[in-house]
Amino acid sequence: MSDADARMMFAAMVVAIAVLGYLLDRAGRRLRMHNAWEAISADPRPRILCLRNFGDDKQKVPASALGRVGVWQLLTGWLNPIRTSRFEEILARALARFGPVIAVDPPGTRFSRLGAAKTLLPADNWLDQVALWADDAQAVVVSAAPDDIRPGLHAELKMLAERLTHGRIVLILGPHRSKALLHAAIGRFLLAVHGYPMFRTLVDRPVADGTLVLLHVPTVGWGHWRGWSARHRTAWTYTAAINEAMSDARDAWAAPVKASDAVTEAVR
Repeated sequence: MSDADARMMFAAMVVAIAVLGYLLDRAGRRLRMHNAWEAISADPRPRILCLRNFGDDKQKVPASALGRVGVWQLLTGWLNPIRTSRFEEILARALARFGPVIAVDPPGTRFSRLGAAKTLLPADNWLDQVALWADDAQAVVVSAAPDDIRPGLHAELKMLAERLTHGRIVLILGPHRSKALLHAAIGRFLLAVHGYPMFRTLVDRPVADGTLVLLHVPTVGWGHWRGWSARHRTAWTYTAAINEAMSDARDAWAAPVKASDAVTEAVR
């Protein structure tokens, strides 16, 4: 065996060990992670509820240091050939600065995927529990660029528009492989919510290219939204946009909703 072959074999072994360690590290963190109930009990801050199509759990962004957790990943991340990070993990990590992040697991889940603290809910009353969580949440974060609008998300959007009184909603326009797919996903979402006054301004006025996060501000009437955008959709830009939106929300949501504004908007 030549020296060049030996060096190549050694490099391949190092990369293989790094990848194996990465996978084992992730598996261990999945086994140790809190479920939604444990996360609520462990953190006294008001919860952040995430709603999405379960298929959105596959969304990914280019890998960066923001996608690395723990000593092993920080030390070996540069060796790992996996060049994407799960978007949910980036989202949950950014939101966790503001409170415990919870979500619902897909039916039949044995081990929750990394990201928000999740739990399974009974099939017969899952929406009632989601509504209770939403009522007490400091924010309800919704995936607004879904690959599909399934019945569960339809029911959750209807619940937010018709039953949620505080209006503290954040829309996340997650990443897609192309601009065309992203535009189609946003259009799919807007079609599903076009009949609700809360979302009317988003339907009437096209969402600007590059928008990452939209914040609902009920103090100026149902349907007023503020947005944060960037040229590129990366872990860094999403993290920065979420941080700015949630920081802005503290002031935007501090004032009580003006009943006259809400009624005026509802009857337009």
